Amino acid sequence: MGSASAETVESWNAWRRDNPGSVASAFPWADIPACFVEDGSVSVDGGSAYQHVCKWDASTAGNGDGTSYVLVDGVSVVQWHA
Repeated sequence: MGSASAETVESWNAWRRDNPGSVASAFPWADIPACFVEDGSVSVDGGSAYQHVCKWDASTAGNGDGTSYVLVDGVSVVQWHA
């Protein structure tokens, strides 16, 4: 999962600075876990929930092409092209 540019990493760092109350803001770039599935969802007791923060790297997941992103509670906050 190293295909993001320095600009993308800085975008994540800017998001972290702008969202200090979010659990996700505690994650430096290198510690963001991969998303289990493309939309970051997880099944919880028959319902849906989202990983607090996860990284979908389109260059290594799915069809290997397209948009990569960081999701926070299922919402894309930083994107880059794989």
